Amino acid sequence: MVCESHKEIASIINKYKIPNEKINVYNIDFHDDCFHTDEKEIHCGNWARILVNKKMIDNLFWIKRHDSECTGSDIIEYIYNSIQELFDNPKTLNDGIDYIFICRSGMWSPPHLDDEFVRMVYGISELMDIDAPPGMREMVYRWTPDIQDKIDLLTDQIQKNVKQK
Repeated sequence: MVCESHKEIASIINKYKIPNEKINVYNIDFHDDCFHTDEKEIHCGNWARILVNKKMIDNLFWIKRHDSECTGSDIIEYIYNSIQELFDNPKTLNDGIDYIFICRSGMWSPPHLDDEFVRMVYGISELMDIDAPPGMREMVYRWTPDIQDKIDLLTDQIQKNVKQK
């Protein structure tokens, strides 16, 4: 499933959870998404903490970057320092992968990388024998030709004004 917001993971887990089946989540992200909050509403900073506290997630694993900060070590089962470390661990993913949830988080990802995001999603889909990942068609391509033309026009105007001064 591909979504724009992390908060969608709660509805995905509700929809596909099998009774008495454990849900292990591997969160590959710069942030651990375990911020302490009293808020009831799920958002990109607290979804992991809320879903663990509600027992919707049994085990939370975080794959971080070298410069990431951890706020939720009390609920994270294990922290991996890289994707390579995740796959180098022989216990990792022994039972296979049932679902992959990919969140673009457009607010945090630059629009000029939309093409790379699409390539990544379809590459993962191909590995899993899926033609069209659910949610992909709903993703908004943020750099349409019209928007690119307006950006180019604005850039030209700024450059002309700078040269005149």
